[in-house]
Amino acid sequence: MRGGRIFIIVGVVLGLGTMLAALFILSSAPSQPVIPTPVVPTTERVIVAVQNIGEGTIVLPQTVELREKDVAEIPIGALRDINRALGRIARQDIYQGQVVEDYMLISEMEILEEGLNASILIPKGKVAIALPIDTLSSVAYAVQEGDSVDVLMTLPFVDVDEQSQTKLPLILSGEQCPGCVPVNPQIPRMTTQLLVQDVSVLKVGEWGVSSKPTPASEKTGEGNAESTAKGSAPPQAVVEPPSIIVVMVNHQDALVLKYARETGATIDLVLRSSGDHDVVTTEPVTLDYMLARFGVVVPPKRPYTLFSFTPDGLQEVRERRSGATIGAR
Repeated sequence: MRGGRIFIIVGVVLGLGTMLAALFILSSAPSQPVIPTPVVPTTERVIVAVQNIGEGTIVLPQTVELREKDVAEIPIGALRDINRALGRIARQDIYQGQVVEDYMLISEMEILEEGLNASILIPKGKVAIALPIDTLSSVAYAVQEGDSVDVLMTLPFVDVDEQSQTKLPLILSGEQCPGCVPVNPQIPRMTTQLLVQDVSVLKVGEWGVSSKPTPASEKTGEGNAESTAKGSAPPQAVVEPPSIIVVMVNHQDALVLKYARETGATIDLVLRSSGDHDVVTTEPVTLDYMLARFGVVVPPKRPYTLFSFTPDGLQEVRERRSGATIGAR
């Protein structure tokens, strides 16, 4: 019995020693770093319309704001930067509470350069109409998008036969009038006046065609590459002048411009000062107006006049005079 107790005591002591040794080993071992579990956000801040934004309306600060939205409800194209929405134009109706996506908006520059959604830029009650332009009628191409212009018109009037609506005088054929001599055509009587005032310019040049200069190398081909390789100056950009302009007017003025354009009237644009939208009153200008206002005296008819040499004839006279002078010396 006594021997059995001794064995039990020894076993307990050995067990306690083993436990203490295990605890010592575990406490001295290097601790493993604890890796935190990543927290996945469940919401994000995106731009939301706080009121209805109609198609063609500019996005203003009071119409949108950043709001927290559940990630599962956020569309792929949602805007998260408020500056990417402000000042742009709605391409479609955007409703209150709707998340604003990039495809819903477009800038005025994108419309002009890409030729997209032209109707968005036209205010309600206005229509766009195209007019031909050249160097003189466009103020030497100074007129640009966003400018305000006045439209001038010169109309040529001629007399016509009321029944046949043929320009007078009637030219009869030889069978109807033997021995008749053809007469000279009429000289049109001109009148010039201010046609339409304070017209907004929507686009200069063809719609959807970039107005950026085209490199000369693309115009003339490989010759420019060879000249550049030889050390000559690089080709300059070539700018094709526009031949058409798009303006915005009311419906009635659009009919006036169309009538003037199709009846052969000469149309010119005059550029207004920035911010000037005043309506002015002018008088039509005719030959009688010019004579009366500036006191022009019409010279009487005489049986003689001054002879005018052609440039070649005048040069010949000068050479003869020079030769005669040299010979006389």
